[in-house]
Amino acid sequence: MKKRESISLIITLAVLAATNKIWLNTHAHFELQIFITILVCGYLLAYKITNYLTEFKTLKNKSRIEIIFLTLFFTILFIPMMHIDKSLCSNFDSRELEKFHPLIENNQLNNKFGVQFDKWFSDRFLTRKAVIKARKDVLDFISLNGSNSAGKYFTNGNFIYAPFETKIIDIKKGQESLKTLEKFDKFCEQNGIKLYVLITPVKTAIYPMSWVKYNDKEFNEIVKYERENNHLKVIFPADELKKESEYVYFKTEHHWTDSGAFVGYKEIMKLIKKDFPNVKVLDENDFDYFYNKKVRGDFSREFHTGNTCRTYKIPYRICKKYSNTDYKYFRHKDFETLETKVIEDEMHREKFFYYPKGADLRVIMLGTSMNENLTEFIPFTFKHVYRLRTNSIPENKIMKYLEKKMLDYKPDIIIFCLLVDHLYGITEMFNME
Repeated sequence: MKKRESISLIITLAVLAATNKIWLNTHAHFELQIFITILVCGYLLAYKITNYLTEFKTLKNKSRIEIIFLTLFFTILFIPMMHIDKSLCSNFDSRELEKFHPLIENNQLNNKFGVQFDKWFSDRFLTRKAVIKARKDVLDFISLNGSNSAGKYFTNGNFIYAPFETKIIDIKKGQESLKTLEKFDKFCEQNGIKLYVLITPVKTAIYPMSWVKYNDKEFNEIVKYERENNHLKVIFPADELKKESEYVYFKTEHHWTDSGAFVGYKEIMKLIKKDFPNVKVLDENDFDYFYNKKVRGDFSREFHTGNTCRTYKIPYRICKKYSNTDYKYFRHKDFETLETKVIEDEMHREKFFYYPKGADLRVIMLGTSMNENLTEFIPFTFKHVYRLRTNSIPENKIMKYLEKKMLDYKPDIIIFCLLVDHLYGITEMFNME
């Protein structure tokens, strides 16, 4: 086949893939874009191998290694395209994924097709997570040999802080967010739901840096006023966390530890107990304990060096200096009885918990990753618990994406837990556009 004919074939196939103008059996599971991509690569592989074999016949000294290498190279290229992620958002890196844009869009030639296709494929190819992890491991290895690839971060000699942990609270935005939570409280009341809000401070409030004058006391006064005068069931347990003898925040991560989350649990349960006096609040005797120097603070419940180290690409040799603490971990004595089901939704991640010995109430744990260590306690307090995570959803559109899910579950209680730094984004959570 001549080169001109080959180029024409590739262009024709690319246009068909971009426009999707092929009639297919609607009952068959057929991904046209993947099929066309594989077809084109397969054609190129066959063409090049045939060409090499022809040359090999005429040139006796042609290396077989080149043919083997070429075959392996094209074979490896097939792997990433074997499955394309169709999710709207990625829970792996908490952002919206690139949408597909065809070559012919709105009856016009899309001049940016190449760049857009590259972004779309880069966001969705098979083994993407493994490639990202491998890249990080390589960078960590390089950093151990002298090259520093770290992002911007801060330390006080005992803790590593992400940049957002060094910012003081924006009081004005905080007040606006509390007004939005009043609106959410009224929505819950209209639907027979009790709302409880747990706002967690950042690590600087508990373990301060010398140059950051954190204003947690000022914000706590506003929260108290909101609770006492506007009847919003909200707490900001900075003072209570400062009294705890165990570490309440991780040195290499912004999440609170099990010990910190247990303080938050006891404080929010004080509010819940007023409305549901028959609910049993867990105490220290309900748990077994173990210690580990590694961090466990997120949805997966895996142990690692810490999200701040991973997110800001801090070299392992530096993070290791701050990984010398034995953190106390809680394990409920009846842990094996708890039933857990995980669902990977296109917009967020969900967990369902069932504990037959808990209070016969339906609870939604709404909010960011600060909820995750609370899952060591709340699911053992109530019979039905639904963990509904909001990290991958634009904070100003929480109700647009989650209102139906919340109402369909028919909860008695919603516990809305979020870091104070994430509080400002919810001022327009009822935005339905």
